[in-house]
Amino acid sequence: MYKKLKSNNNLIYFLIFLTCLLLMILLAVNETNVFAIIKNFVFDEKFRNNFSLAESNVYINLNLFQVIHRVLSAYTWNFDYSIIWGTNFFQLLIPCLAAVAGLLFYNDLNSIYKFSIYRTKNYKNFIIKKIFNKSIKLAASVFFAYLVFYIITFIVTGGSLNPTITRELLLDILGKDFYYSYTYLYYLLDGIVRFLIIPFIYSFFSCSISLILKNQKQVLFAPNFYYFGLTLFAVFLGYLVGNSSIYFSPTTIMISGQYYNVNTLLLSLINLLPLLISFIILKRKFNNVEI
Repeated sequence: MYKKLKSNNNLIYFLIFLTCLLLMILLAVNETNVFAIIKNFVFDEKFRNNFSLAESNVYINLNLFQVIHRVLSAYTWNFDYSIIWGTNFFQLLIPCLAAVAGLLFYNDLNSIYKFSIYRTKNYKNFIIKKIFNKSIKLAASVFFAYLVFYIITFIVTGGSLNPTITRELLLDILGKDFYYSYTYLYYLLDGIVRFLIIPFIYSFFSCSISLILKNQKQVLFAPNFYYFGLTLFAVFLGYLVGNSSIYFSPTTIMISGQYYNVNTLLLSLINLLPLLISFIILKRKFNNVEI
């Protein structure tokens, strides 16, 4: 039974990897406007009969696959631009992905872990180890999806860069010239922060908070309620303190767009808060449990 449940969990992590990778690819490709063109080509006869990528070039008797090829071939692919747009939507997905780790931990805690807990000599170490394992597997699934997307994007674009794009995260630590001098390394470090460390933190939070929640629905909604609730608070705070409110929003560090003169350490503090909450929950839980 344990091997079967473990195998099912590993399958879920693999599906998360595939889903994240596919989503990144589709979001990057969407910037070519190809999906809107496909829709118009299929459902709009006038558009189909007068398809063009430029006003002076009208193509006739093209099939759908030829249209897709022309759109993708005519698009100017840039490595950094594709990375940004392929990952931007993940600012909304992080708590949803973290909730999966929480659900897996909650289900195991109320099934196979019950038998293991009675045999363990150290309840505290057992729980922390299981939470860490669930969190690192979820984070690794997301990060490996980003890493494969990174490689695919580099190959497709030939490493071409868009000189108008700038990023500020980490540059107050690494130096302002780091982005342009080591762009490919920058996006690798940026990916480690956004797609390994941040998913790990919120997965750890999701697993920890599941210890005090009563059912799966609460486990599913708790990290989302925290993440988006704090983001909404930061939006309203922006009317009072201006741009400084970005430091109160957990989504800011995940945003692929541009922000200026950002302090990376301050920006990290709001995303370290879930770890602090997790440690408080774990400490109280361990103090109330006797084996």
